[in-house]
Amino acid sequence: MQATEGDDGVGPQSQRIGFVGFGTIASAIARGLLSDKNQFCSSQSKVAVSYRSASKSGPLMEQYPDQVSIHTDNQEIVDQSDVIFLCVLPDQVDSILSDLKFDPERHTLVSLVSTSKLDNLIAMSGLSSDRVVKMICLPRVSECDNVSLLVPPGNNVVNTICQSLGGYVECKDEEEMQVMMCGTALMGPLYGIINRNCEWLTKRGVSAKDAESFLGSVYQGMIQDAVSRYQTDAGEDGTMFFKEMIDEQTPGGLNEQALKHIQDQGALDAYDGAMDAIHERLQGKGDDS
Repeated sequence: MQATEGDDGVGPQSQRIGFVGFGTIASAIARGLLSDKNQFCSSQSKVAVSYRSASKSGPLMEQYPDQVSIHTDNQEIVDQSDVIFLCVLPDQVDSILSDLKFDPERHTLVSLVSTSKLDNLIAMSGLSSDRVVKMICLPRVSECDNVSLLVPPGNNVVNTICQSLGGYVECKDEEEMQVMMCGTALMGPLYGIINRNCEWLTKRGVSAKDAESFLGSVYQGMIQDAVSRYQTDAGEDGTMFFKEMIDEQTPGGLNEQALKHIQDQGALDAYDGAMDAIHERLQGKGDDS
C-alpha cells in the first residue's frame, strides 16, 4: 500500500471527464476537478454529467456553464469523455455497463461503487485491466484536500486525478481496499459523537449555536493538529504514530481521564465491532445491521 499527497508540479491541462450517475460523491469529485484549487484540470476542461440527480447537476452547470454539459443518455457521456466515473447504485452496475460501448484505446473507467469488483467491471466494459480502477473517497475531495483509495495500483491517469483532489493511497488488491474502506464508514459515528457532545452541553444551558460552533472548532483543531503532526513527524518504519500522541497526554489530566473512562465503558471496543461488521458486509458475509 502506497500513499501520496500534494501536487506533482505539473500544470493544469485540458481534460474530458464524464460522470455516469451524479449523486453526492460524483458532485464532490466534479467540483474538486473544476475548482480553482485543482492542478489537473484547466479552465478548458470539459465535464459531462448525468442529469440525475438534477439537484446536483443543475447547480454545477450554472456555476460552470462553459465546461459542464448535462445528459440523459449515458452513451453521450462516454463518447464525450476520456475518463468516465461510474457513480451508480450497486444493483445498477451491470445493466448500465451492458448498454455502454467503450473505446479500448481511449477510455479509462473509474468505479465509485463500493461493492463493484474489478473482474466484473473489466468484463462488462470490455476494457483492459490497466484501464479499469476502483476509487473510494469522501465528499471533502470537493475542496481538493481529501485522500482517496485506489485499486489496482499504477494507473497514472487516475493517480494524477486523485493527487489533484488531495492525494491517494494505492491498495495492493481489493481485499486491502475493503479493509481500508472500513475507515471511511466512521464519518457517521464521528458526526454522532459530536452531536451527542453538543446535546450534553445544551442540556446544561449552553445554546445550540454556541455548542455546535465551539465543538465543531474543537474537533476540527484536534484533527488538523493530528494530521499536521503526522505529516511532519511520522517515520517510515510503520510505527503507530497516533499511539504516541495518546502517550503524550498529561498523566492524571482531563484527557487521560476521559480516554480511560471511554475505554472502561467499552466504547473503543464498539468501534472495533463496527469496523468488523462493515468489513463483513463489504465481503458479502453480513448485512447492514
